[in-house]
Amino acid sequence: MRMQFVRWFALTVVAVLPSPVAAGVVLTRSDKAVVLENELVRVELHRDRNFHPSILVDRRNPKASLVDEIGFIAWNVPKADWMRSAASDWQISIEPGQNKNVAWCQTTLSKKSPNGDRSLLRLRTTIRKGSPAVELIFDVQFRPEHLHSVGLQIQASGYQQAEWTTAWGKKTLKFTGRKNSFHAMLGFQNGLALTQRKANPTSGVLLFHNKAWNTVFPTLREKPTFVRYMHATLASPARCEITLVPFQNQPPLLAATKTFGRPSGVELPGPHPRSQPERRPANYALTPADKQRGFVVFPVTPFETVLPDSLPPAKKVGTAVRMRACQGEYEPASFAIRASKPLRDVTLKISGLTKGNSVIPADAIDAHVVKVWRQAGPSTMADATLGSGQVVPELLLKDDRVKLTGSRPAVRLNGQVNTSVDANSTKQFWLTVHVPEKLPAGSYHGNVIVRSAGVATAHIPLEMEVLPFSLSPSRKKQGIWFKAERRRDQREYVEPDVYRRLLSDVRAHGMQFVTIRGRGLGTAEDVLKIHKAAGMNGTAIWSSWFPSSARDFAPLRASLEKATQKCGYNQLYFQAADEPNSEAQIARALAYFTRVKAAGGRTFCNIMPEYALRLGDRLDVPCVGYSNFFGSLERPEPVPENASEALASLLRTHEDVWYYWQCRVEDPRINRLLFGFLLMKSPATGAMPYTYGTLEAEDPFNDWSSLQQGQLSRAGGGAVYHARDGAVPTIQWEASREGVDDARYVSTLEALVREARLKPRLSTAAVQANKTLTAVYSRLPKHLYNTMATVPPAVLDEMRTEVINAILKLGRLTADP
Repeated sequence: MRMQFVRWFALTVVAVLPSPVAAGVVLTRSDKAVVLENELVRVELHRDRNFHPSILVDRRNPKASLVDEIGFIAWNVPKADWMRSAASDWQISIEPGQNKNVAWCQTTLSKKSPNGDRSLLRLRTTIRKGSPAVELIFDVQFRPEHLHSVGLQIQASGYQQAEWTTAWGKKTLKFTGRKNSFHAMLGFQNGLALTQRKANPTSGVLLFHNKAWNTVFPTLREKPTFVRYMHATLASPARCEITLVPFQNQPPLLAATKTFGRPSGVELPGPHPRSQPERRPANYALTPADKQRGFVVFPVTPFETVLPDSLPPAKKVGTAVRMRACQGEYEPASFAIRASKPLRDVTLKISGLTKGNSVIPADAIDAHVVKVWRQAGPSTMADATLGSGQVVPELLLKDDRVKLTGSRPAVRLNGQVNTSVDANSTKQFWLTVHVPEKLPAGSYHGNVIVRSAGVATAHIPLEMEVLPFSLSPSRKKQGIWFKAERRRDQREYVEPDVYRRLLSDVRAHGMQFVTIRGRGLGTAEDVLKIHKAAGMNGTAIWSSWFPSSARDFAPLRASLEKATQKCGYNQLYFQAADEPNSEAQIARALAYFTRVKAAGGRTFCNIMPEYALRLGDRLDVPCVGYSNFFGSLERPEPVPENASEALASLLRTHEDVWYYWQCRVEDPRINRLLFGFLLMKSPATGAMPYTYGTLEAEDPFNDWSSLQQGQLSRAGGGAVYHARDGAVPTIQWEASREGVDDARYVSTLEALVREARLKPRLSTAAVQANKTLTAVYSRLPKHLYNTMATVPPAVLDEMRTEVINAILKLGRLTADP
């Protein structure tokens, strides 16, 4: 079918002849074109270009058009050259319109499926009275039988240079007539200037990408005579907004961004990084005593976002910080200071928590100040994205005034908190309480004294309810990638005492196992001794030593298993490949895994479900991407059918199926959910994200540094950042521990239910406890994208509370004779 035209439906302009340009905006139409113009710009949309903009003239400098064509582009789709092809089988319709101040034309490309569903690609072009800006709004909603990927492109000829703003300055690219070169616009924030230098004075066009339909960096494609600005999407539906502005002389990129662009950077799609309550509580009004002191103190929920402009709720100031935990558990708590005048040398003095003669000692309470900083992407995504990034609370420091540079800066990891607070700003503090083993249940009380040089002190009460039961181990497995090395020639090398501290931190956060790196039995024995000293045991995954040249793997397997068993491990897995998700990689992986299995070894691999099936019983533990279970954090689309079928097959044929994700993401809900409630709700048997830390990163405290080196990933740390003497903790790492504890609470309830089922008199109570657990899980939407948009951190705390209450209720019934 050839392209069909539906002419002029929904047309709001009835006059054929244009009004004088001086009157404001003008829309002119004919069978061959639609023209939009004002006193500054003229845009032409021609029938032979399918009524997409193909001419943009600066009326102040009326020379050649500043663009050649604007519209959609698709890949691997028959007859999809919509810009020029008369053979396209997509239908086109246009809706031009005008009022006193605005003129527009909306062009729609559509295609119908046999079942009646349509794919729609819309481009709305708008000009306004008195403005040189041309606004472009791209909307797409497409069916997979029509398109798998669609993008936009803006083509222009005669340009000599491009420049765009980045987080670290301005990036400039000279066009030299390359035959076919692609230039990824790494670090792109919002504004692009294309400059023509053949004329005098120079001129060109500014492009402001105000709303993107995904987070992928746009690309400049250079040809000998023209350049294309390209931005692709895989999601549907999606919306993208771009503004074009002609200029003369030097490109006023920064100044024009304030008028036509978004100084804060491209607006990105996706769920809100933090869900906000529907109703905000009233803010606290400072009393004369507060103003005299210069600050107020108030408790905050640990994983809620607290930024410098956060204000204290009226009912929170002066109330206690409350916690609830079991014996042996680490539990976070938090409070904030709102300063009305500058505070310097702010310190904390924390008392022990007491109940009669029982004490949680002060040295069991670790305090940090929370560092808020800008990171290179949304807090739900691990890779770098276009735009200006996002301000997030992340690092837990002893002194947030210290400058952090290099891969392992010499920062203080222990001792007293010390910080400053600017006037009219808020700063958050973090407490981690380690409840002693065998501590009697009950309510424990203490306080924190906040001191600042030259001002009065403030007290905030601390309350800890120690619960009357012990936590069971998690029924499912939680581990983490661990990249520390003992080989001095490796960038990830750390000293023995640092290696042990890192492992101790991993164990204290509930991780049951880590990956082990090293080559040679001597190195292996050295590493394993440190693992034993740190108390690691159970499962070990050897991730970096598979000598592909070895004809017989059996001697090496036997030696390593003997060494690991000697140091407390009872099960060893070999990772002979990582993410072999292509035909060439799976062929090599098949050979490696076959050799390990022939030698009697067990195998582990991060892999896509479809490729895991290809390895069959040669792979003991497939670890697939989290999105195969829960959907993507980045897109609301359901899991692809082929991936769902492959995962279902793996779950039938394998005793263990784990999942992984990037645990460096700053939004703490992700790690908590994927280590905790989502893991326990899912059919997966384990969770093992990447990675504890990135010791190989040269400048992890500058999240944009990897972009400057041409990489697409963010440079920041993993779950933690590294310092000279150990790990710099983060809020998302503390959330990982909370997730493991959520799993332990659920496992405790499950154990009580199993026990109650053995007693006929408790059968009804067991059923009710199971219903409670089902109700808890039902609070989480099926798709993780929707969970991040609708479930705030407080809901996860409520879910924990519901499980605790069910444990207490069933525990009392079980204990009764």
